[in-house]
Amino acid sequence: MYYTTRSSYGTTGVKTITCGFQPVAMRITVGAKSGLATTTNQKCVGTADGARQNYVSTFSDSSFNQTKDSNDKMIRHYENVAGVLTEVVTGTFDSFTATQGKFNLSLANSNYSLTIELWD
Repeated sequence: MYYTTRSSYGTTGVKTITCGFQPVAMRITVGAKSGLATTTNQKCVGTADGARQNYVSTFSDSSFNQTKDSNDKMIRHYENVAGVLTEVVTGTFDSFTATQGKFNLSLANSNYSLTIELWD
């Protein structure tokens, strides 16, 4: 089975996605903020399988050009804020239940929409 949804979060904490089945994997994709200059490239993709998590995040504009990846977070998304490359959405995998997938946002920003996918 497969489930997908899209949401923006303005608050931190554990976010619960109810899919109606026991998921075994989750992917979260964060893209560019609406209204950014077309010369800005911004994307983060993170995955978790219940035991491991990882992400790859890219950001480039006229001031910065970086790609970061690690297994310490599931999401780590960046923006150029007044000339400083700044994390704007950050989170870790939390858990799977019989009908849900959960992740914990330690940094939230409602200007970014997260595409969340769960499958079994």
